[in-house]
Amino acid sequence: MTTEIYGSRMLRWALAQGGGDITAPLSTDEWMASERVPFEVADAVVSHLQAGRFVEAMVTQANGHSPILRFTPHGLQEARHQEREVQDLSARIVFAEDALLRWVFNSDQPNRPKDLQDFLSSPNSFFHGDQLSVDEILAAQRYLVQRELCGGTIDGIYLKADGRDCVLSGKTVRQYMDQRNGVSWTINNTNSPGSVIGAQEHVQQTNHFNGVDLADVATLVERLRTLTPDLDLTPEEAEQYDEDVETMATATDNPGLWRRAWLGVRQFLVRAGTGVADDQLLELGNRAAGILLP
Repeated sequence: MTTEIYGSRMLRWALAQGGGDITAPLSTDEWMASERVPFEVADAVVSHLQAGRFVEAMVTQANGHSPILRFTPHGLQEARHQEREVQDLSARIVFAEDALLRWVFNSDQPNRPKDLQDFLSSPNSFFHGDQLSVDEILAAQRYLVQRELCGGTIDGIYLKADGRDCVLSGKTVRQYMDQRNGVSWTINNTNSPGSVIGAQEHVQQTNHFNGVDLADVATLVERLRTLTPDLDLTPEEAEQYDEDVETMATATDNPGLWRRAWLGVRQFLVRAGTGVADDQLLELGNRAAGILLP
């Protein structure tokens, strides 16, 4: 595993150990024992997390080893984000599709079939430190092949022209598919001239975000604001929930930020159950975030 993978694993381990308490001491030695990693690897991971301002040392020995750490506010927020994404099936599927496509693109001779077992054995198959399952990788392969971004064999995958264009566009797979299918991202002014990204020659201009009418997005945000008392949130969770909802209200020009905020909100809705958030509300949020299941 890479330092980055171990770093994510340590963040999520620390979240579980400290229960979200930013003042809780975190033992580097206990993490080393749980992961069975050597001293040198642990020190490299701690240095990586300190450089990113995710943790800070409570104790530092003369040799530079930091046996006791604690979260920074930034680190605690990132750990929570990574943990909720790891537990979210739709986020895992989106990641698997993007990671597999880019792995094929970056491989030698991408137009020749690549064994999926090689992807499973690579660092690319880890999502926030958690390895994708075989079923998740096979689902990603099927999606890429069905959408003709890749070609498939019994146990392999290879790049096609649309897959290459997707990677070079800098978009995620789902964003690229929306563009290819003629779905608009955001058009802020319906009364002024503009264009909709897509292949159609004649399209009626609408005010959309990820194919969802912005009026519906605004209605979704208002509904989410009213649900706070029904979600049985701790004060910290309520603060996080309200912050994410407000991000959704203002970040319709930033699909990645909007999606991240929705995933934060969605974890509390799912936990609360259908008595609070119905399937229609969840489906609308997923659609706007571009994370519909295949």
